[in-house]
Amino acid sequence: MTVVIEYVVLDNFLLDLLTALIVAEIMKVMKGFCFISAFTGTITALVYPIIPDYFIIPFKILSLIACVLPLCFKKRIKRSLGILALYVTISAVFSGVLQLFLNGSIKAGASYYSGGKVALISFAVIIAFYLLKQCVGLIKNSKAKSELVKIRIKVDNKEYDLKGFIDGGNMSRYRNSGLNFLSKDLSEVLSLKEIGETTVETVNGKSLEKVYVIDELKIYREGKEHIYRNVNAVKTEREFMDFDALLSRDFGEVDNDFSKTQEIFH
Repeated sequence: MTVVIEYVVLDNFLLDLLTALIVAEIMKVMKGFCFISAFTGTITALVYPIIPDYFIIPFKILSLIACVLPLCFKKRIKRSLGILALYVTISAVFSGVLQLFLNGSIKAGASYYSGGKVALISFAVIIAFYLLKQCVGLIKNSKAKSELVKIRIKVDNKEYDLKGFIDGGNMSRYRNSGLNFLSKDLSEVLSLKEIGETTVETVNGKSLEKVYVIDELKIYREGKEHIYRNVNAVKTEREFMDFDALLSRDFGEVDNDFSKTQEIFH
């Protein structure tokens, strides 16, 4: 078998990157890990030709796990298994497409055939995927609205009835979830578990802030009770005029179905 190194690198890196990006979008994984996953897949593709026949199957399994591991960084076992299953499914679909339309094959995560068609197609799909995501984001931005709402925060089995302001301009995020900001008085009352740090950009510039988790947040709007668990929050030194918490714009997207409990995983 003759293998052109340039094709192996380009084809497999872009194909693995496309696979990882789709998995990351569905499973809410940080996109930066996709490049590590794609790089790992490319390395296994380069090593594959020298693997002895008796070690092919174990090598396929190990290379697949190696590609998925970066996407499972700091994820629970159950969620990691879901990521693995989705990655395997998408890889199998791409393998079938290669064999059907391009007369190629995927072995141990590596694609082999003549030409660099997969690289071109994968690159085109990645660009289309990015543009589609931007269009969807613009549509959501246009539908997000701001409003003052009644909220109830539950921490350590204690509940606090408060006022929240859903800010359509609050696009701050932490681990792909909306970030909420608590007033100074509320920050001093609530004893929250710290889960990490993030950079927050405001009119005063950028600052590194600690991120906490709220056990349960209930939002009352349009005659319905909307329940969220494990909600990200930042404690601030600010006093808000007519409310206690500045909420993420995610809660104001009118197309979302907030009528049932939604879990936000960390």
